[in-house]
Parts: sequence; structure tokens; C-alpha cells
Amino acid sequence: MKLKSNLYLPQAISYVMNNNELVIQSGNLKMDVVTVFNLLGQKIIEIAINEYAATINMDNLFNGIYLVVLNGERGRDVMKISIQ
Repeated sequence: MKLKSNLYLPQAISYVMNNNELVIQSGNLKMDVVTVFNLLGQKIIEIAINEYAATINMDNLFNGIYLVVLNGERGRDVMKISIQ
């Protein structure tokens, strides 16, 4: 998975899918809200975080590609994930 970033430095954010959980760490920038959208633009998950790391349960999602939007103290960033 590759992250294209303009909010966070690419090396400052990391994410991994582990047993249907998405684990995100944003380095030293606090995330306010994490939102997951399907490719039709429908909001699937929205979680208020207010932390530097988040673990999101993705068990209820069908296989496919999703967009994860990170809203943080410096703006917004988007990453693409694949559920298989």
C-alpha cells in the first residue's frame, strides 16, 4: 500500500492492516477524525480520535477498495486501502 500525502510527511505516517484492523500512526501530528468511504463516496465509518494513533475495526466491510480520510491539526489527508 502506498500513501500519497500533503498533510503529513510520508515518513511521519504509517498504517498496516492486521486481522481486519487498520492501525494508523501519525507521528507527531494529532488526528482529529478518521473517516472511511467506499468508492461510491458513501461514508462507512467515522471515528473521533484526538490522538496520534488509531486502530479501526474493519470486520464489517466487504472486500474492495476504500478511501481513508484523516482530518488533523494541519488539514486533511487521504489514503487508499484494500480489503481482501
